[in-house]
Amino acid sequence: MIAEGMCCFLLSILGHAQSPRMSPQPPPPPHGGGMGGPPPFGGGGPGGGGIHLPGGISIGGRPPRDDQRGGGPPPIADRIHNLRRRLQDLGTPTDPQTRLLQSLAQTYLDRSDSARRNRDQFFLADRLVTSADSLIRAATLLHQAPSEETAAPTTQDLNDRLDRLYFRLQQADYFYEQSGDASAKPLPDLARTLYRQALQSTDDSPAVALQTSRAASEVVNALESLAHSALPGRKRRPPPPPMHEDE
Repeated sequence: MIAEGMCCFLLSILGHAQSPRMSPQPPPPPHGGGMGGPPPFGGGGPGGGGIHLPGGISIGGRPPRDDQRGGGPPPIADRIHNLRRRLQDLGTPTDPQTRLLQSLAQTYLDRSDSARRNRDQFFLADRLVTSADSLIRAATLLHQAPSEETAAPTTQDLNDRLDRLYFRLQQADYFYEQSGDASAKPLPDLARTLYRQALQSTDDSPAVALQTSRAASEVVNALESLAHSALPGRKRRPPPPPMHEDE
């Protein structure tokens, strides 16, 4: 009897040790996440709505407005303001190439400023201001003489750059056609003219050749951004080219 009682006593102790103590559950936090954190669903974030995770990560909800986007490039309104100031800093060049670049850059800045006010045209506004940025860079390169501190490129580096530019120029007409923007018609020819001027300067002034080739590259970059700006408005994109097994 004593042994049987001891066994029951030991079994009761073991069973109690293996059963975790149920601690009372804390009451659910009030709406708003408690501890001053953001609400788990809806509200609280820059864009509103969605699920908020630690570290400022949100899933779903409305995208933030142009003036609320964190990181990355500055808001489009700020970019337009800064680019207009850079245009003013250029003054009034007498070179017709630089004047053309200035005029088109101003046109695209005005169109970007108008498009950014429509929430459905954010991509269009971004591509237009990016195109204007490239044109202003090209105008600045043409307007300013190479600084004396700038080391002249080696012959090999300059030739490599001009080779890459030659193939890049093959895309200029395509970008113009895709953009559907009649105002950009002079840009492909301008880029090719700048390329020829860079070639002519390679022997006598490599630094000038380098700067002129960079301006030509920026003109093609502007055309590419204009081609991008036309994509959202297209009702139908052309089909991809066929794939041939022997290629």
